[in-house]
Amino acid sequence: MKMNVYLIFLLCGSIIAQEETKPQKITIAVLPFENITKNAEEDWLSSGLSEQITNGLAKINSLKVVERAQMEKVLTEQNFQLSDIADPNSSVKIGNVLSAGKLLVGSYQVVNETISVTARIVDVETGVVDEKHTFTHQESLDNIFELYDALIQDILKSFDVKITKKQASKIEQLKKSGTKNAKAYEFYTKGLASYQFADEKNLKQARDYFKKALSKDKKYTDARKALANTYIKLSELDDAIDEYEKIKKSKDADEETFNTLGLFYIIKNKGNKAIENFEKAIQINPGFAEPYYNLGLIYLNDNQLDNALDKFKKAEVLDPDNPDYLYQIACVHMLTKKEYDAFRVLEEALDNGFNKKEKLQKDKVWEQVRFQEKFRDLIEEYFE
Repeated sequence: MKMNVYLIFLLCGSIIAQEETKPQKITIAVLPFENITKNAEEDWLSSGLSEQITNGLAKINSLKVVERAQMEKVLTEQNFQLSDIADPNSSVKIGNVLSAGKLLVGSYQVVNETISVTARIVDVETGVVDEKHTFTHQESLDNIFELYDALIQDILKSFDVKITKKQASKIEQLKKSGTKNAKAYEFYTKGLASYQFADEKNLKQARDYFKKALSKDKKYTDARKALANTYIKLSELDDAIDEYEKIKKSKDADEETFNTLGLFYIIKNKGNKAIENFEKAIQINPGFAEPYYNLGLIYLNDNQLDNALDKFKKAEVLDPDNPDYLYQIACVHMLTKKEYDAFRVLEEALDNGFNKKEKLQKDKVWEQVRFQEKFRDLIEEYFE
């Protein structure tokens, strides 16, 4: 099954990150923690704290967590320093730039192999820190992961978030995909710090750190995933696939593992293997929308329009506000000569935030109606 370049482009965009579109959520950004002692050997804990807390909070449906990569990009572009974060005025400005309603800021110090952490949640609109949103913990470095868990639990309690069994399971899975080896975690965190710069020199350094982490703990799934993503950035796709095939055979394999592997096989133009992995992702979690969408794109590319529509609709049922899912449903309606349905669903996609004007104007699906008044009116209403 041969994949065209356009389909590969669509699917590649899903590998690293997916944009959240759910309304009515508390949006929170976890900023890097300040190293009070300024000891460079302990700087890795700054990223480690924000990374682990971010990952834990991201498993809770009622929270929308700003991605760490996005946050660090903004901090770099705006020339913010860690010392700025402690200033209420600066933290409010950071929150506004990140479109976050809440900021988690904190600091730590290590004395005699014991780490003490203080964290607080700032309301971006008011700049106020409520007493119930202030947390303090102390642990030995050997028990760093217990400290992470305690902070996550305290944050959730401060927002009165009730954790479902499914969400608790996801947090537990996150812990299992980590490591109990402090040195492995240190290498992993240093790798993340290098990875964010995205230039070849730093990516190679990140790759080496992730390999070192795995040398300390071969079952460290987070490090293996990070290594695979680094291989992707370095255009070493075969190595990335090898790493995910190892994860696939481990106890840590989940729906996201198979979905990501399916995306990799799309890039390799191995459609049948991609389908196999997407279907496995669905088998593990029938409520996971992305693999349905990815299957829909494959079937659309192969002109299997009925199958494509079926998969897109299943994805849309699971994530009804996703404009990309709605857009593809509209495209299939257009291809099957259902013009009325096509325009109806296209308008729904636009209402839900579909903002790819150039794609809409150049997509051959709409070629026959591009000069119709209704199509031109939609372009003018939503983009002009």
